[in-house]
Amino acid sequence: MPVDVNALARLSLSVGANGRTLERHGEIFVPHIDTAWELFHRLTLPEAEEYLDTRKAQGFNAVLAVALPELDARGVDECFGPDGVLISSTQGGGSIFHPNRYGMRPLLHDDPAQPNGAYFAHIDAVINAAAKRDILVFLLPTWGRWVNQAWSGPPVLFDTENARSYGQYIGKRYPYLPKVLGGDSNAIWTDTKFASGEESASPNLTDCSAVVDAMAQGILSAEPGAFLTYHPTAVALPDSPPATASAFFGDRKWLALDSCQSGHTDARPEFNPALQFWDARASHVPLALMWNAGVRPIIDLEPHYEGMRIGIHPSHKPRWNEHDVRVGTWQAVCAGTCGIVYGHNNVWQMHDPRREKLDGRFKSACFPVPDLSWRDALDAPGPRSTRVIAEYLASLPKSIHDTKAPAQDRVDAPDTRDDGRIDVIAAGTEWLVAHSGHGHAFELDLTGFKGVARWLDPRTGEWSGTIPVQGGKQVFVPPSKGGVEHDWVLEVRG
Repeated sequence: MPVDVNALARLSLSVGANGRTLERHGEIFVPHIDTAWELFHRLTLPEAEEYLDTRKAQGFNAVLAVALPELDARGVDECFGPDGVLISSTQGGGSIFHPNRYGMRPLLHDDPAQPNGAYFAHIDAVINAAAKRDILVFLLPTWGRWVNQAWSGPPVLFDTENARSYGQYIGKRYPYLPKVLGGDSNAIWTDTKFASGEESASPNLTDCSAVVDAMAQGILSAEPGAFLTYHPTAVALPDSPPATASAFFGDRKWLALDSCQSGHTDARPEFNPALQFWDARASHVPLALMWNAGVRPIIDLEPHYEGMRIGIHPSHKPRWNEHDVRVGTWQAVCAGTCGIVYGHNNVWQMHDPRREKLDGRFKSACFPVPDLSWRDALDAPGPRSTRVIAEYLASLPKSIHDTKAPAQDRVDAPDTRDDGRIDVIAAGTEWLVAHSGHGHAFELDLTGFKGVARWLDPRTGEWSGTIPVQGGKQVFVPPSKGGVEHDWVLEVRG
């Protein structure tokens, strides 16, 4: 069954009149997005419906998923079918793509100009299942590796000609869905060996922006007015722009939503020459860069994932936990994001330890918790905190959404770059939120405010009693302090 165009039209997005918000048919829409990159590729339709039911119950209203997947098993022509038994590909052998759970690969002869309709029919079914649950799919037509190798190496499948034809196919088949170009790669990139730190020679930079533009134009030719963004990686190479969508495509009319990937490391990995990694504990840095780059909605499309080892390290680094996720998300809120994104390292890749144990050719990525299935990882604690944030943002009146902006000038505190900082956003003198990442006390300049303040426990969503506000400078002491486990949110209403 093809996609339900009427259902997708009902869920469609546009940029608000102020240029900073997202709207759905004139009403403010705050995306609460889960990361499910391998949703189409590694799950059957009943499993996808189970996933969507769980995320719907947890308050998510959108998911990120990719059509041409990142993960593959070269030389593997079988897949675990719907009943868990190995079946052969319906297209024979020799493809670089591992088949989906029904034995289908996305392209005929690995040619982007020849999409496999049977494979995309499964995507149609999953998108329809999401729409029935009022969940919007942010669709990546392809992962970046197939455009410029990204972090994975050759081959490159796309050129300007087939990128345009594939874009047309995606735009025609999936109208009204937000399209996310890129896929963990920058428009200016280099060979994989340098990017992964295996060589120290100066990089040989290549610019694939013409291919990205061709795909965008292909989409727009089939879907005029398509909602497009770009998902960069978390690092910029020497002599290339910073890793934000607007740094590469800020002058393109097709870029509706500016985005970054603050990523998964809190230190600068040692590369020679040095690479500019975003610090995952300081997502406010790329978000501020985007806020100041022009009037667009901004979002961090890939913050640190719950359950992933810091720095994507195999062993000795701790894993990001729900407190890290919560603090990073509030930091993004105060930096002006139009929505929030959550990810779990075992869920995005739909990790199934049983399949890996049955057949060693089926490998996981990024060192997930070994025996934790995607199904069990859905119950991780992080979504409880992101739901508190999403529901709070959705409760705010349009007048606040239309005027809120980062307001660090309101706080007297060191401008640190870690997750213990004090972040502030305000809408004139009508509303202000301050987030204390480690529960430290802070002083606010509340000139113009006359009203009340109150504490929000970001772990539970519970509110404290009110504190009188009479304007001028005022010190606030959170109910507890420590590390990221003790962050607090102060709301001031004028």
